[in-house]
Amino acid sequence: MSNQFSQSPDRLVRLPELKALLGGVSTASIYRWLSRGILPKPQRIGVRGVGWRLSEIEQLIRNGFPKGGRHA
Repeated sequence: MSNQFSQSPDRLVRLPELKALLGGVSTASIYRWLSRGILPKPQRIGVRGVGWRLSEIEQLIRNGFPKGGRHA
């Protein structure tokens, strides 16, 4: 069985990759979950960019965060 998670979990993932990791959810869902505290806050990457720590997203998925569909 192969490990679905990466070997370098502390890299930052941008919004398109985050959406894919969570099953193709919408941008609106990502920001709704952020405002509700369901997703961790992103790290600032420069002036206009943000990214999420892959290790935190992988932990959410391991803890049962549903991929795709609606959540909370």
